[in-house]
Amino acid sequence: MQRVVTSHRFWRTFVAMWPLACMPSLSTAEEEPPPPSVRSIAFEGQTTISVEKLRQVTGIAIGSSWTPEAEKSAQERLTTWPYLASAAISVSTRDDQLVNLVVAVVERPVVGKVEFTGNDALSTESLQNEHSLKTGDPYSLVALHRAENRLMDFYHRDGFLLARVRGIVTPVGQNRLNVVFEIAEGVRIYIRRIELLGAKQVSSGEPLSELKNQPRRFFGIVSKGYYVPSLLNADLYRLQQHYVQNGYLEAKVAFEELRFNRKRTVVDLVLRVKEGRQWKFDGVRLEGNELFPKLVLQEILDLPPKGFYEKRKLQEGIDRLARWYQREWGLLPQLKLAEPDMNFEHARVRPVIQVVERPHLIVNKVTVTGNQKTKDHVVRSQITLKPDQPYTIDAQTKSLENIAKRGLFTEAHVEVTDAGPNRKDVNFVVKEREEFGDFEAGGGAASGSGEVAFLRLAHSNFDLFRFPRSLTDWDGAFTGGGQTLELLAIPGNVLSQYGIRFVEPHFARSDQRLTVRSGAGLFSRKTYDENHIDGEITFRKFLDDLRRLSYSIGYVADLIDIDDLGPNAPSVAFRDEGETFFAHPRFGLRWDDTVPNFYSGSTGLIVRWRIDFGDNFTGSQQDFWRTEFGMNYAWGLFDRRPDFQHKLRVGVHFGFIEGRDGDNTHVAQRFYLGGPRSFPGFRFRELGPHDGREPIGGDASIHGNVQYSLPIVWREFRVFGLFQWGDLERNFSDLSTDRFRTAAGGGIQTRFRVLQQVVPANFYWMQTLSSESEDREQFFSLTIGVNF
Repeated sequence: MQRVVTSHRFWRTFVAMWPLACMPSLSTAEEEPPPPSVRSIAFEGQTTISVEKLRQVTGIAIGSSWTPEAEKSAQERLTTWPYLASAAISVSTRDDQLVNLVVAVVERPVVGKVEFTGNDALSTESLQNEHSLKTGDPYSLVALHRAENRLMDFYHRDGFLLARVRGIVTPVGQNRLNVVFEIAEGVRIYIRRIELLGAKQVSSGEPLSELKNQPRRFFGIVSKGYYVPSLLNADLYRLQQHYVQNGYLEAKVAFEELRFNRKRTVVDLVLRVKEGRQWKFDGVRLEGNELFPKLVLQEILDLPPKGFYEKRKLQEGIDRLARWYQREWGLLPQLKLAEPDMNFEHARVRPVIQVVERPHLIVNKVTVTGNQKTKDHVVRSQITLKPDQPYTIDAQTKSLENIAKRGLFTEAHVEVTDAGPNRKDVNFVVKEREEFGDFEAGGGAASGSGEVAFLRLAHSNFDLFRFPRSLTDWDGAFTGGGQTLELLAIPGNVLSQYGIRFVEPHFARSDQRLTVRSGAGLFSRKTYDENHIDGEITFRKFLDDLRRLSYSIGYVADLIDIDDLGPNAPSVAFRDEGETFFAHPRFGLRWDDTVPNFYSGSTGLIVRWRIDFGDNFTGSQQDFWRTEFGMNYAWGLFDRRPDFQHKLRVGVHFGFIEGRDGDNTHVAQRFYLGGPRSFPGFRFRELGPHDGREPIGGDASIHGNVQYSLPIVWREFRVFGLFQWGDLERNFSDLSTDRFRTAAGGGIQTRFRVLQQVVPANFYWMQTLSSESEDREQFFSLTIGVNF
């Protein structure tokens, strides 16, 4: 009985262990064989490309493992390399451990010389810079057509609308092709006029002025007038947006035709607009606001309850509401325009603004990227957003404006990312200018002050302490500190000036500036010469984030030499003959809230006041004190485009100087009036006290002006009316309204850019209304020049 039980146990154990017994032993299982290694690589079809270069492109090294992944990677590298038309990898021989590879390649031909024929108007050098085929580049039919199209586009941009370009390929040597572009330039085509058919409710002048295609004006100086077809679609979009912004929501703009003259050298560009109805504003609907009632928010929006719909005014109201939330309540709202309510029957539109009243966000971290040469602190000095302070749209916008004003970057934008609850990381991304050096040359003239030449060399991103680190490090040497170094030479037949100026815009702190200047002036005063060698160091402190209010403390040194006196020189010139050294501190205050504009001039308020005080203690050979005050305000009127605005300007200037202990002031330190730059209607320096026929200036001066200007057809031409008033006397007590000189008239102002240089010119016709017997009047005067 016992044996039977034992037998049953044996068989149960045998059956349970049978699967395990059938499994192979781990110690004896076959291992996966390692991949073979590359023993050799051979190339077929290779002619001009070196074997070493081909091996480098494959990425395969002798002795490396040959796996499917390695084969795929090598194949991709070969087929995407532009110098090969095709490539195929095969294994010629294989054993258990080693493989021999053969790569069959078909090389692309490379470009040899690139030449041009038929280009008479455009230089070979300019064409070489435009096409995309370079010597040594791989050649393909696609690359040839791309180069032809780029050259065609270049000719079209320069007015050669009918130009044709064809590339001719000639084999020269093994796997090398020369390319000759045969060019039929045709004639340059100018736009004579642009017509906008269908413009009934809106004058065509304003929308057409926004186009990139413009008629030829003033012999091509103001506008070249080339017709560029590639700009047409963008121009049509600008026209349509102009109408939409002014309430013509159904407006449609389209190209109509080109009207050529008989010689096909001049074209009239004809566009057509279907204005449709001008939609009326039907109030605003607010959604999502919880903290403040709609009536309060609508009051802040300050939108007219009636009138035509203007998208620009709507956006201004939204910006105003966003600033109100941020400044008054510490909230950063999300204001979004939703689909408006449209009443098509009565052409009424009611914008819908969705409001999300979020808690104020806090700046976590501020970073700067994209500045390769410019130091971080140069950019940060312009940024008003600070860590652990509220994140506001105003501060962000102002920061970008400050960065743009520095002129060191071609682009700047902001990237904002989450950094925790209600916190944001802010990254300012900038793109630097390719060059920071500027060289300007030109000339000019002004009534009374003669003719001058003009030379200016400046570096706008100078770094005084960035020395070259090696003999080859000159590209970044003395660059990146945001400093300004300027050399100036203005030689003339009456007035000559030479100088050097250095500006550190963030001296120790971002709100402090240091300026060091030195120069020389040579002035021919008809009967004597007045020469200056002077220098100045000035520290300026800005008192607000917007850099409007500032004060300055400086020290001025001026060595004046009166010589070469003629027999008719005034007695004060004989008195002050020879060298006199003036050295004195200078204190100033300035409020500058202006927005500059190249064509119409600045808008806003600027106020300046300064005081000088010199005596033996300050190093001056003569004792004196002097103060000057000036204020100018300009309004922009009637046009939302700054270039085309009417401008009303009002200004006043006051100056007083007095010698200590009854001493008479030096002839070169006095105030002078007269001439187009100070008081048109009177000759240069010829208003006020005279000694015989020679002006001797005065110790007290007050004058002001009222000017109104407006553009005539083009922004480069403006006419202005001008009224001048003022007085210049030997002593402050002599100033009197009874002796005020006045003059009224007008003129023409032009602003051109020629070869990237500024060419301003002003022509005055002024009639003197009241004067004194010793004054010298002048009906016509002018200033014209390049940066002078």
